[in-house]
Amino acid sequence: MADDRSPNRLASGGRGAGEIPLPERGAITVTVAVPDGRDRQLLTETLSEYELRRVEDGISEGTDICVVGVGQLEDCRTRLRDWKRSEQPAMAPVLLLVPDSVSDPWSQHAGEFGDVIDGIIQIPASKRAIRSHVDGLMAIRQYSLVAARRWERLELYSRAMDNADIGISIADARAEEDPLIYVNRGFVDLTGYSLPEVLGRNCRFLQGDGTDETTVTQLREALEAREPVSVVIRNYRKSGEPFWNQLDIVPVYDGSGTVTHFLGFQRDVTEEIERKQLLEQYEHVFESVSDPVVVLRADTTVIHANGAATDVFGAGFGGPEPTVLADHLPTELAAIVRRACRIVVETGQTQERELSLSVPTGQKRTFQVKFEHESVSERDGDQIIAIARDISAIREQQGRLTVLDRVLRHNLRNRLTVISGQAEYVTTHADELDPSALADSAGAIQAASDDLLDIVDTVRQFEIGRNPEKSSDPLDVPTLVRSAVSALRTEYPDIEFSVDGPRTARARCPPQLELCLEQLVERAVDGWERPSGRFAVRIVDDPSNDTVRVRVEVPGMEFSEIALSALEAGSETPLEHTQGIRLWLVKWAVENAGGWVSLENTEGGGVVILSFQRDAETESRQTH
Repeated sequence: MADDRSPNRLASGGRGAGEIPLPERGAITVTVAVPDGRDRQLLTETLSEYELRRVEDGISEGTDICVVGVGQLEDCRTRLRDWKRSEQPAMAPVLLLVPDSVSDPWSQHAGEFGDVIDGIIQIPASKRAIRSHVDGLMAIRQYSLVAARRWERLELYSRAMDNADIGISIADARAEEDPLIYVNRGFVDLTGYSLPEVLGRNCRFLQGDGTDETTVTQLREALEAREPVSVVIRNYRKSGEPFWNQLDIVPVYDGSGTVTHFLGFQRDVTEEIERKQLLEQYEHVFESVSDPVVVLRADTTVIHANGAATDVFGAGFGGPEPTVLADHLPTELAAIVRRACRIVVETGQTQERELSLSVPTGQKRTFQVKFEHESVSERDGDQIIAIARDISAIREQQGRLTVLDRVLRHNLRNRLTVISGQAEYVTTHADELDPSALADSAGAIQAASDDLLDIVDTVRQFEIGRNPEKSSDPLDVPTLVRSAVSALRTEYPDIEFSVDGPRTARARCPPQLELCLEQLVERAVDGWERPSGRFAVRIVDDPSNDTVRVRVEVPGMEFSEIALSALEAGSETPLEHTQGIRLWLVKWAVENAGGWVSLENTEGGGVVILSFQRDAETESRQTH
């Protein structure tokens, strides 16, 4: 029992039992409805440590307990009831003072317990008895205030859970099969099942044929281990419609550390998953498309680049390190790209440009590039998608046609003019021509005819009409070169030929490589007074550049700037053209095999370099 100096404590029973301490006495407010006199004086002395208020001033906010005399009960009954209702769900205790002359006051006021009064004390009584009654009622009030706050929190949590946009569920971990004992409105809306159809069941009923067994196993093992788990699982609504469920489950522990429940959170992430899958598909298409594709900012900074673009601009292009497309281009092409991007950003109009550039292998390729605007979030700014289509083969074929058109028309016209003129001359002067003159005319006709047949045969051997495949079977370059040189030595015994290089080096070169060397020699010999001189052929196997090169030094054959420009461009104009078709035949044959030709002028002659893609298996064979 508490003494006069200590407030009472009320021991709460049941699970989580503990003592609820009263507030300090000075913080307790007591409203008194007792007439002036001895009883009022006793209360004032007994409750001196409390804040006392008079009922005449009303039952003010903050009152913790009311002490009412039996004579004042009738006048205060309405106010006491109103005060009790305003304090709900907390208890608003009222202590009734009854003279000790009244027999069995509890029976007389039994109907008002809880409704108006909560305790009775007969007076006169000792101060200790009065304070004990007051402290007892205050302990009950304090307990009710704590319970009310807890109830308010529970109500708040309940409303929050009931009205949450996501699904929330609670399963009983103490029962077999972990049945659901609560689901909120979000769960019902998400799944389409009503409360009676859900409660008491294990959440497995949401699974179906498309649910991944690995995910199900992960869930089951986590629940058996009483551990939290987070998965994305394919579930099914009541209608049978599948949806992707972001499911998070956490165990709930009691005071002894035992898991009693599982709290589950369900969120429909179908749009996110489908968007992710779609992005993955786009990324796969982006990476697998054979055309180079680059996503740029307005200043040509590279945001993304697919594998085909990396092949064009080299390793590291479009990687994690910041890259600017214009920095990978020659000055004039960089200006073209910057201007195209600027126009796209300013006008939104698609721009198309044709760009010719050298790729890492050394080949020159022509691309038709389309620059299109892509609107994204303001944070990311303007983005431009550049799609490049390799039109090298198209431009190459067009260039070949222009060369063939010019060369063949020129040669055919010249030869046919000779044939026609000589034939007309013979016909007109048949009676006047002596055998010698007739033989000369016939010889001219024969020579012109032979030239035409030679052109036709050469074109046929080089398969100029075939669409270039840009590939060829690997062949041993030194073997072909030495075979060609051997034949040329026989045909031109006065010319010195030398071959330098490895005994073997496989590369994707044209089967007409021997014809290419023959055409280069014949082109040079055509300009000599007599076939004499020296041809130096050097073969270079370059693993670092992944090429095999055949370098032919041709004495006395310098290349004009017009010829160099025409061969570099891949086509001719009436004012810019090479003489004859031999160099073109070599260039086309090499390019048909995926290689390329470059020309250089040296003192006293020229150099023709035929470059081929090295066979990847060559080095493997050399190292084993």
